[in-house]
Amino acid sequence: MRNVRRRFLQRIAAALLAILILTGCGTQATTDPTGDEQGSQVTTTTTITSESTTDYMNAIKEEESINIWYTNDELTPYIKTCALMFSAEHDIDVSVELVSSIDYLESINKETLNGNVADVYILNTEMLEKAYLAGLAEENTDSLYNNYSYPDIALTASTYKGKLLGYPLYYDTSFFLYNKDYVSAPASFQEIIDFSNNYEGDEYPGIETIVQWDVLDLFFSYGFVGEYMNLGGIYGDDASVVDIANDNVIEAVTFFKELNQTLYFDADDSNYNEVLKKFLEGKILFTMGDTEHLADIITSGINYGICTIPALNENLDTKAVSINYTAVVNPYSGNKATAQRFAKALTYEYAENFYASVKKLPARRLDVYPNEEWKHIAEQYEDTAILPKLMATTNYWMELEVMMNGIWKEDIDGEDIEIDSSLPEEEQEALSRKLIREKIKSFVAMEITELDLQMKLQID
Repeated sequence: MRNVRRRFLQRIAAALLAILILTGCGTQATTDPTGDEQGSQVTTTTTITSESTTDYMNAIKEEESINIWYTNDELTPYIKTCALMFSAEHDIDVSVELVSSIDYLESINKETLNGNVADVYILNTEMLEKAYLAGLAEENTDSLYNNYSYPDIALTASTYKGKLLGYPLYYDTSFFLYNKDYVSAPASFQEIIDFSNNYEGDEYPGIETIVQWDVLDLFFSYGFVGEYMNLGGIYGDDASVVDIANDNVIEAVTFFKELNQTLYFDADDSNYNEVLKKFLEGKILFTMGDTEHLADIITSGINYGICTIPALNENLDTKAVSINYTAVVNPYSGNKATAQRFAKALTYEYAENFYASVKKLPARRLDVYPNEEWKHIAEQYEDTAILPKLMATTNYWMELEVMMNGIWKEDIDGEDIEIDSSLPEEEQEALSRKLIREKIKSFVAMEITELDLQMKLQID
């Protein structure tokens, strides 16, 4: 239908141009058959100008225009550049609209009903269930979106109920940073604990802290539960999967709490920006970084190394979380095919330019990374957990963060533990550690069980 209308408009425009050429002027006289009360004829003049032709040509052009909505201003340079390139290559107007993140999908739905359709929009994949149920997400059937071009995690994050609904654009995740001048990539947190037990400060000039990260920010601490906690299944869309209070999660969070006992640092004095600054100044040996601050890391001048977040110990692993962003095509677009081509250009064809514009890494696999160390970020990303897409669990992140912070800050000691003083000192210390660990584990199990129950109640 759109092509028929376009051809019709083109014929009208051509006819108007022909009239201008044949008449050699900008006017055509016509006679109105209606007369006045005395029956006299009234002659009127209709002016056909170049503006009239332009209006018809603009009508044609509007048929070949699309718009893209997004909420993160950091994307503006990249999206505008892509829009200009796409417009030049395809002779199609692309309107770029930065909008409020408040009630984002509601605004898209409302404007769609009003005829102001967001043909393409950038969406956090956690909102895909909401977008799909609102009828605002067209399936992506392009064969280029496979695990050769994109990590499985990128495709998984953009999938809902077996359908690939998005075109993976970029992600945020955390990773481990270490000072190459003094240490190598650790295999586990237990290795760091062992290192700290034999640490001699004089051998590490300028170092003030062995390990520190923003422990109160779940984005960094999620890795301690990410391997074993499962809400929503592989794709985050299965309400029947609520596996939070299992033995491995309890063991992992118990280890997390024990880090506070062995490598204690003040959580309230561990703001991410301050901790990263200290690391880049050579004052911290190990910390966690994120993809938000890659430019700061690369320009710091420190001899840094990047690795995946280490395991907890030889029995317990970690899995960082990734926050994924995808381009979604609106099924109500009047130019759906064009919108799909632009979404592909944005996330595949132009993706190699993403870092230069945004200073983040694209979801698409790259042959060459801006920095050799950053291939380890890609490795980390490929083994991340995604957050659930379930509308019923939108407060999961907040509740989990509150739980983890409460566990870290809880004051658990052995003051109320009675130990036989006749035992050898080493046995007393070993028994004390064991009993304190049991107290920690009991407290952790109670907190995790409560979160598990809360999520199940919300889904039911």
